[in-house]
Amino acid sequence: MSLKQSSEFVPAPSVNRGQVVHIYPDSKHERIVYASGKSIIIRGIKDPSLTSVYQGHIYQTTVAKFSPSGYYVASGDINGNVRIWDAVNEEHILKSEFRPISGAIRDISWDPDSQRVLVVGEGKEKFGHVFTFDSENSVGTIDGHSKVVNGCSMRTKRPFRAVTCSDDMTVVFFQGTPYKYVKAIRDHSGFVNDVKYSPDGSYFVSVGSDQKILMYDGLNGDLIGQIGTPQTNHKGSIYAVSWSPDSKKIMTSSGDKTVKIWDVETKDVLKTVKIGNDNSPMNMQMGNVWTEDYMLSVSLSGDINILSKEAEVPEKILQSHQKSITASVIDSDDLLYTGSMYEEPRVIEGSSQVNCLALGRNGKDIVIGTMDDTVSFMKEGRKVKLPGAPKHMGYVYGSDTLVASLSTNKVVFVESNGEVKEIREIPETATCVAVHPSKAEIAVGFNDNSVNTYSVVGNEVKIKEKMNSNRRAITSLSYSESGKYIASGDGAGKIYVFETGSGELVTGHWVYHTAAINGMVWMGDEHMVSCSLDTNVYVWSIKTPSQHTALMNIHSGGVNCIASNGQKVVTCGVDGVIKTFLFS
Repeated sequence: MSLKQSSEFVPAPSVNRGQVVHIYPDSKHERIVYASGKSIIIRGIKDPSLTSVYQGHIYQTTVAKFSPSGYYVASGDINGNVRIWDAVNEEHILKSEFRPISGAIRDISWDPDSQRVLVVGEGKEKFGHVFTFDSENSVGTIDGHSKVVNGCSMRTKRPFRAVTCSDDMTVVFFQGTPYKYVKAIRDHSGFVNDVKYSPDGSYFVSVGSDQKILMYDGLNGDLIGQIGTPQTNHKGSIYAVSWSPDSKKIMTSSGDKTVKIWDVETKDVLKTVKIGNDNSPMNMQMGNVWTEDYMLSVSLSGDINILSKEAEVPEKILQSHQKSITASVIDSDDLLYTGSMYEEPRVIEGSSQVNCLALGRNGKDIVIGTMDDTVSFMKEGRKVKLPGAPKHMGYVYGSDTLVASLSTNKVVFVESNGEVKEIREIPETATCVAVHPSKAEIAVGFNDNSVNTYSVVGNEVKIKEKMNSNRRAITSLSYSESGKYIASGDGAGKIYVFETGSGELVTGHWVYHTAAINGMVWMGDEHMVSCSLDTNVYVWSIKTPSQHTALMNIHSGGVNCIASNGQKVVTCGVDGVIKTFLFS
């Protein structure tokens, strides 16, 4: 019995309103790197097999950038830590770790030799630092700013130069090495959000909240001119700028929900791409990157918009979660549905955390339980208000009745006509519920560590068995495929399996999790897979209960939920990552 990972779906970039999100390409492969939660995501645009997740940070990550050689990534977090690690091997071995400034890292730049690293951001004594990537030896000072520094860029050829931009409305120009202050450029009248050197090193461009795009000489920092006119300029703050690989064009992304392509020589706009068909603030454009094959712009929602050189709408939009994934289910067509925390909904109206998902009787219709005390029927587009937030739910076999356990520790029936009935025969200390796969029976777990099964006739329930082996409150219940067994997981990470019909204990040896059980799925009647807050996944066997297969540290922060179609297992975590495994 084993699980072999077959694919991985990564979360979207973490994006904050009013702040540029920096995304950088790998010059050797068609990959990009960005920060998401406490993880750093390496994402293959053309080839998904190049995607991987780095989870070495313990604080919220903010930015990451490949070295020009492509061998390393430097990544930063909100605590001022910079980690430099191997980008080639799956293990992502750590090369070095430093804390060059005391506040959040906002941007990172490498010199063309892949030897020196410039980091900028928030701080007390200083807002930036330049150092060697392997020893943190200082190779210059970054001064001249009085507020948080939003972006930085190092010239890609000798003689070395560097520029930084800040909320203090200045761009500061440095020469190196060692890097020294040359001058502060005060041509902007608002926050300067981003600055980038051209690939050939001839120019650098800055953009800001004043809607200006300013181009400078790359050697001496002298102003060449402003790109655009009052008629062609963005109508909102400009958050990000990127150069084309041939250094002849630039791309800007703005809060006015557009991306513009500009000709550097003529300083005219070549194309304007409108993102989204509505006025939602989630369509504001907060970051971009231009590679040999792709132009990408990032929305406030985290969507990555792939732009074409011809069309004036995105060619493709990559969507994924930005937050912890809290629920998942696979329907009869092998489609995976996932729900998350406090994100703009994509399938139904609402703005509350998804607590649980359930399949309709046909194995296709999806029911969504949310933190705002609501169950939503996706196909029908209707909602039913409950006397508490649903935590676990499912359809009673052979009926159109939905049963749900609530945050108020009650259990209710939800009829097809929307009527809600509290089941008073069940004590108001319930923590979770599960439905039998082949008869009208439900199992309910309680905070007194017990599990009861009930037969269901209409809207009435009658207790059948009582099971009291667990030592902590029940957190998850799961029937085996035929309903022969019921597994109960608790807050201590222990799992007990009982025989339905008699309530006799089958095994109490599944005790290797070290934190609350968050989900369990059966593969037939013999094997079961469990997930836990302890970040681990275990595969268990009824025939050999003392043996198990462990998959350790599957999701940073914990595994929130698990789903299966009988052949594959899908896990989702606090890190926003979705992983699929083949069972054998």
